[in-house]
Amino acid sequence: MVNSNGVLSYEDALAMASTNVERLLGISEHAQNTDLVATRGGDLLSFESKVVAIISPRRGLVDLLAN
Repeated sequence: MVNSNGVLSYEDALAMASTNVERLLGISEHAQNTDLVATRGGDLLSFESKVVAIISPRRGLVDLLAN
C-alpha cells in the first residue's frame, strides 16, 4: 500500500521504484528490450539458484515467483 496522502498514485510509486532499481542494477536505456532475471542462492546457471523474479519490458510484465 502506498501512503503518500494522495500525492502519488500506486502506479506512479511502482514506476519510480522500478526506475530506481534499474539505475541501481546499472541497466541502461539500450537494454530496454532485454529481460532481467533475478535469482536467489547462486548465479543464474548454478543448480543451487532459484529464479525469484523476471522483468520483461518486451511483454510489459514483472513476474514475481512464489517460493
